[in-house]
Amino acid sequence: MTEKQFTSFLTKIEQLPIPKLEKETIRLYKNYLHRCAWGSERLAQDKIKLCLNERKRRLNKDFTFTPENVNHIRQIVEKLIISSQKLLDKTNEINEQMRGMLQSSDAFLNDFRIEAKLTVKWEETDNVIDEILDEFAGLPLRQFNANSSNYDTVDTIADKLDESSWNEEELSAPELSEIPYFPYAAHSLFCHSFYSYSDCIAIKAFRNEINVQWENIQKLENEN
Repeated sequence: MTEKQFTSFLTKIEQLPIPKLEKETIRLYKNYLHRCAWGSERLAQDKIKLCLNERKRRLNKDFTFTPENVNHIRQIVEKLIISSQKLLDKTNEINEQMRGMLQSSDAFLNDFRIEAKLTVKWEETDNVIDEILDEFAGLPLRQFNANSSNYDTVDTIADKLDESSWNEEELSAPELSEIPYFPYAAHSLFCHSFYSYSDCIAIKAFRNEINVQWENIQKLENEN
């Protein structure tokens, strides 16, 4: 998208009320699904992201931090802290198991890679906007990686939990100041995704997922 196209499209969507903005987002999304089959989806992606960002900006601007809403955000933060810690602990546990098997010269293990991620668990609904938010969620809220390239178990975990609070951008609102700690997962959700405050409050669950890539190499013997 050229700068001229960007400015023109942004001016257009800034004038749309939220219902029409969402309708335009859905229209673009349907075109995007069609264009994916033809390999020309980049422009549609850019426009959808602009719409989602504009929607989030306006919804957040009009959001009311009632005691109930603040408490709900607190519950989300607490769940993300627990989920992040569980994900890291299990990644460490699996990493140690795999490393032990590797060191014991397991006949079917030459290398391994562990990828662990924390995401929003999307619930299928009739609301297409929810589907679009999930489709354009971007990176996981939290991610840990481990592999066999380093013999120090602790150092193989590529990403650790944070000691400092991520109370910035959307999480720096004065109404949220009584929440003592925001993990990086909360920062990812509220600041790096297209989820507005109200979208976040509507989330029903988060999902931890760990994938282990187990590599076995079978070499051909050279008889010559």
